[in-house]
Amino acid sequence: RPLCLSDREARKLVVRGREVPVEPGFWEHVADEQSVRDAEVYRNNTENYIGTVKYPVGVIGPLRVNGEHSNKEYIVPMATHEGALLASYDRGAKAITEGGGVTSRIKGRCMLRAPVFVFRNISEATDFYRY
Repeated sequence: RPLCLSDREARKLVVRGREVPVEPGFWEHVADEQSVRDAEVYRNNTENYIGTVKYPVGVIGPLRVNGEHSNKEYIVPMATHEGALLASYDRGAKAITEGGGVTSRIKGRCMLRAPVFVFRNISEATDFYRY
C-alpha cells in the first residue's frame, strides 16, 4: 500500500510521515474502498497518491474531424462542473460539423498546455487574430 494512503478503518491519513487532518467525507469520496483497491494501479503514476474523485462527465457533438488519420464524426466526453460550458461546446461542435468539419494535421508529437496555430505567412496570422 502506498505510504500516503493510510488505513481507512482508522480514519488516519499520513503523508510523508505526518498525519494530515481531513474532513469525514474524505473517506467516502476520495479514499473510498475502490480507491484503496486501485492504489497499486495509481501509485506509479501519481506522486503521493491518496485517492480519487468522481467528476461529472457529459458529451458534446457530433464533431466532424477531417484529418490525416481520421475522417469521421465523434461524440466527445468532457468533464466539468459548469453545465453551461458543455452546452456552449456542444453548439460549437455542431456548428463546425454542419460547416463541413474541422481539418487537422499532426505537425509533431509533444505535450502542450495551450492550442497552437500554424500559418503560412504573417497575413494569415493577422487575419486569424482579427477574426
